[in-house]
Amino acid sequence: MSLIVTFFINVSLGRKTTVLESGFMDQLKELYPQISGDSTLTITTWAKVYGTKYSRGYVIIVGIRHGIPIFGEIKQLLILDGNVVMCQYTALSVLEYATHLNAYKVAPRQNVSYVKQSELVDFHPLGKSKGFGCFANHFFVVLKYRVDCMQ
Repeated sequence: MSLIVTFFINVSLGRKTTVLESGFMDQLKELYPQISGDSTLTITTWAKVYGTKYSRGYVIIVGIRHGIPIFGEIKQLLILDGNVVMCQYTALSVLEYATHLNAYKVAPRQNVSYVKQSELVDFHPLGKSKGFGCFANHFFVVLKYRVDCMQ
């Protein structure tokens, strides 16, 4: 009989602490009600989950409202007890959809939120690109495929 051990999370070096000491207890309690203050929490800038890398600055789709994606830009990743990955993100306001670019024009908002990686609408992170020419002062999230039909 052989024992197969697979590691589905790779994490960069980060700060290891407890949930209570980290100051994230209230925010994480909403996502993970069975959390305790003594739970181990690793705060890091990147993590790989089943081979998909999530890193600071990557854009994630946290929801879809009326066919329009709700984007968030990752600020940091929180790993609870070594196996639950949560993203701390800043929401991005969708200003318009540019059909000729297949991209959404976005602007950062100030509110910080949290989402479990397992609850993302799409597990493939996107990038935020700065426009050029007449769009030089704007940021865009370019889609790789249609997301409006994912829910």
